[in-house]
Amino acid sequence: MIFELSIKDFILINDVKIKFDEGLNIMTGETGAGKSMVLGSIDMVLGAQANKDSVRLGAEKASIKASFQSTDALNDILKDQDIPTDDEVIILSREIQAKGKSYSRINGQIVTLNQLKKITDQLLSVHGQNEHQRLLFKEYQMEILDAFGGESLLKARDKVSELYLLIAEVKLELQKLTAKNTDRAKQLDFLNFQIQEIEQGKLKLDEDILLEKEFEYLSHLEAIKESVEKAVNWMSGDFGDGALNALSEVNGQLRKVEDYSEDLKNLSLRFKELFYMMDDLSKDAGRYHEKLETDPEKFLTIERRLDEINHLKSKYGKRISDVMDYLSKI
Repeated sequence: MIFELSIKDFILINDVKIKFDEGLNIMTGETGAGKSMVLGSIDMVLGAQANKDSVRLGAEKASIKASFQSTDALNDILKDQDIPTDDEVIILSREIQAKGKSYSRINGQIVTLNQLKKITDQLLSVHGQNEHQRLLFKEYQMEILDAFGGESLLKARDKVSELYLLIAEVKLELQKLTAKNTDRAKQLDFLNFQIQEIEQGKLKLDEDILLEKEFEYLSHLEAIKESVEKAVNWMSGDFGDGALNALSEVNGQLRKVEDYSEDLKNLSLRFKELFYMMDDLSKDAGRYHEKLETDPEKFLTIERRLDEINHLKSKYGKRISDVMDYLSKI
């Protein structure tokens, strides 16, 4: 119960002290007399938000102090908060400075808003003129009904609430476990897919290196054929006199004079050997050229196989050995 309220420099109030008696206290007055400011000062001392407009014009600060009858339960709350106690009185005070700062005190000790709320919720309940409209709300109706049922009903309600929260926790845990099982199944399906994909590739060590060399060769096959053909033609004489014809002419001229000197005989022999060697090279090059045939189907087969290998390497490792290692670890 509140039994005294002191207000100083609050909005339009200069300095006033109000005493309350036990039982019903009624405050009346014309509009603008200050009834709302008195109620506002009580809100302030209970922890309502304040600003510099709460301070009377020209004053440095506004001060509000309310004295309440204390109880053992309230004193226990104060002791838990390390706040000084008085067996009979609790004094709440609020100081609002013109610069906007404000301080709340309980029994002279500065307290936080949370500390203040723990006390004020037990001290006073403020009801406005439209308070009856709360009866229209379902939640308030349930509060009244529960209170009417008495302590046994309130205990049963708390028990139901506790069980409801427990069931909600169990349902949430069940959902998590179900989600884990689903994720595990998805992961297993994904791993099986990876195993199947790699095994279907039938990879062999260094297969990609050999195929890349062959792919490079087939990619330049037309250029190879053209160069070998020109080399054969230059040796056989299709272009100009030909290397073999020239060597044959040189060999014939040296045979005419080889009997006149050992050096000439040696030169003639060496050119003869060179002629036969060139002739063999020309024939080998010709046979090699005849074997050079383009095979588009083989080229496409190698290209597709390299695409398959590179696809697996892009997902599971830079080298075929890395892909095989990954498969062994799944």
